[in-house]
Amino acid sequence: MSIPKRTGSATAYWFGADNSDSVTESTGTIGTVTMSPKTVGALIKFSHLMSLQSTPDIEQLIRSDFVALIADAIDTAAINGSGSSNQPLGILNTSGIGSVAGGTNGAAPTLDNLLDLKQEVAVDNADVASCGFLTNTKVESVLGKLKDSQGQYLLSPYGAELGHSQIAGRRFEVSNNVPSNLTKGSGADLSAFIYGNFSDLLIGLFGTLEILVDPYTDFAKGTTGVRVLQSIDIAVRHAESFAAIQDAIAQPRSLLACVSAWPEGVVTPRAFSRKGCCDHNGQTDGIDGIPMKKILTAVLMSASLTSATARPGTTLTLSRSL
Repeated sequence: MSIPKRTGSATAYWFGADNSDSVTESTGTIGTVTMSPKTVGALIKFSHLMSLQSTPDIEQLIRSDFVALIADAIDTAAINGSGSSNQPLGILNTSGIGSVAGGTNGAAPTLDNLLDLKQEVAVDNADVASCGFLTNTKVESVLGKLKDSQGQYLLSPYGAELGHSQIAGRRFEVSNNVPSNLTKGSGADLSAFIYGNFSDLLIGLFGTLEILVDPYTDFAKGTTGVRVLQSIDIAVRHAESFAAIQDAIAQPRSLLACVSAWPEGVVTPRAFSRKGCCDHNGQTDGIDGIPMKKILTAVLMSASLTSATARPGTTLTLSRSL
């Protein structure tokens, strides 16, 4: 299957239009997007006793589950399909999409990142009214908790849920099929964030969803098999229509506080003002500009504690959600 796409525009010319002048001919260029069948399927078997005892009917339950299962598989492939091992190629692995980097080892997402994503698409004249943001629930939670210097939420949690809200006039959608297991540098379990014109994400269907029941292969056992198949392909018509962040930190991170200089006993927030206290990078100013004293205070408060015990030469492990 070949679908046309514009790869170069024609040129407009000014001319006299007075019978002595004519407009200059200009031919744009047209390319194609080629799609071929990629098949996703599932197979399940159930026993004769299960068919007798199940309520609701087990076969109908399996059929309904298969529809949701295949839809989920297509959604995952559209977002992050590898393009190999019989998978379609998804948005995140498409060459030429815009990119916004958070940090060497990833970084906590900010509203500035989202605006940078939008700008990546806008500079290619691809930012249209139907564009939107897409991420997972982990990143949604981080963005939903962002506050200004006055403690006010940057994205109001009191209106529509963030997953049905808008940012910079563009819709904001959430799917847990957006990966949260990416790596960069020493960073792990990083999340992706996509902005783009999803009308330029093509999903071609080759035939319809096929569900077949097989009571014969395991006839002697009384076992029935149910199989589902769907052949599709996925392609991005214009890579310029999308941009992505693929290093968003949106999970708890370990903070290590050295206590080798402390006497044996309790560790309190006040102890972080003492010389010799440092974070896991040996810095005294904490993490992301937040003093370790404040971090410990928050950690202890969240655990309903006022102190933590430590021995000289040991390491105290704390954690917080970014």
